[in-house]
Amino acid sequence: MCSCEVSYPSYMVALHYMYHSQLSNILLTYGDFIKFPPTYYHNSFDFVFVDGQKNQYLDYYLKLQERIHDDTVLVFDDVISYKSKITPLTDYLDQHSISYEIVQLSEEDGILVID
Repeated sequence: MCSCEVSYPSYMVALHYMYHSQLSNILLTYGDFIKFPPTYYHNSFDFVFVDGQKNQYLDYYLKLQERIHDDTVLVFDDVISYKSKITPLTDYLDQHSISYEIVQLSEEDGILVID
């Protein structure tokens, strides 16, 4: 499992919980995922949960293309309340016939799932 935190306070909270989980298969990194070189992560991802800058969701998706495979599940958070900010991502997916589903999880918000 891998987590990338761009916010230092969030990174420290994640580090705390990771340490106390006693799991050994977690790679926690601090920094902007978009700026990491393609070779930073050596393995492909089976599952990705994205909760970052909504207007950069397309950038995250394109960057993730280097590390996913046909069976990877991608989940993007907060897509209903920030619908206007994720338009570049949904337009790209529509233009490239990439199927996705928007799942409403609460009255205010939901997730976008690509599987």
